[in-house]
Amino acid sequence: MIEDQPEIPFSKTLDSIEELIDYCKVQELGTLSVLDIIGVKINFKIDWDSFSEDKNVKFGTINIYRSIFEYDFILPQNYKLGTIKIEQSQFKGEFDLRGNNLSREFRLYRVWFEKKASFSDTHFNYNVEFIEVEFRELALFLKTIFKLKLNIEKCKFYENATFVYSEFESLSEFREVKFNKGLDLTRIKIEGKLSFYKIILNDFETVTSTSTSQTLIDLNQLNIVRISNDNKRETFRLIKQSLKNEGNTIDAIKYEALEQLTHLQYLQFKLRSLEGFKQEIANYIIFGLNWLSNKNRQSWFRGVIFTLVVSFIFFGFALVSTGEYEWGLCNFYNANFHEMSAYYFGAFDPFHKSAIITNKNMGPTFWTHLWLLIGRIFTAYGIYQTIAAFRKHR
Repeated sequence: MIEDQPEIPFSKTLDSIEELIDYCKVQELGTLSVLDIIGVKINFKIDWDSFSEDKNVKFGTINIYRSIFEYDFILPQNYKLGTIKIEQSQFKGEFDLRGNNLSREFRLYRVWFEKKASFSDTHFNYNVEFIEVEFRELALFLKTIFKLKLNIEKCKFYENATFVYSEFESLSEFREVKFNKGLDLTRIKIEGKLSFYKIILNDFETVTSTSTSQTLIDLNQLNIVRISNDNKRETFRLIKQSLKNEGNTIDAIKYEALEQLTHLQYLQFKLRSLEGFKQEIANYIIFGLNWLSNKNRQSWFRGVIFTLVVSFIFFGFALVSTGEYEWGLCNFYNANFHEMSAYYFGAFDPFHKSAIITNKNMGPTFWTHLWLLIGRIFTAYGIYQTIAAFRKHR
């Protein structure tokens, strides 16, 4: 759910490039100039080339404070910039910074992007900060290079965010970032350190194809990008490994479980074909049981429930195999209910004797032995999975 944003206290509305030229403050700084846009609402699309020609300047630094842009904000490619600082501002159209080279600081604080925001093919040669920024639609960081520190803190991504083929050459931190949908970190290059702290990223919808071609086409022409199942699994794996490297085993378990769940979803897709069924059915059973029995080491309570349920099912089959019982609610109230309950809990012991359930006339049947044997295996497995979930924080 998209949250309401606070009102931006702008002081003037501008309806033409001429009004913007007259209003904006331009400071000379050597061969480049500093552009300050403060407290305005701009009701037109800025033509940066015309703006530069009219002012007879080349902007090296752009500062934007408490302003609203009703239309697309698109900086020309290869527009060599020094510093960009944007605070408490809203962009209702698309924001496009792709193909640029920033030599100095880039800082966004409390900025709202209502449409697609693209930072693809951009070289950030100095520190980069995204603080309390909201991306209401797609966020693209395709082939983006971060030379120095990257800090993404307390930001919200309402749609997919993709960093495919990006390069992180120094410390890059994602702190308290919330991803409402998906994140794609496929094929990124990490030369520094990638850190995650209290991020919110859960399982998300993907395309069923295992191809990564969806993320390799010209993403800047799309408003919706679907992340493939393979890319999702790789993203969870990378986050898991990063957390483990930092010694954060508690959060690492969550993303390890999501990685395994993603592989389980992949196996479900593969089983739709006969060839895939033959190749993957064994793996599907293993991953499926791990998810059912303790949610991939995340839930000891699920382990307890799994153990109780499977032991009851196979104990029931063993009872019915004696020929003296049958399935039905009426049997639940038989006079020997307490006796059968004692037998049921005795069946938890993996080493109990099959004679615990007998036919009064002929003793345990072959099927009684078989069902109790299978029940012992699954009961022992359930107990093991419960203990494994308890020990997840070891």
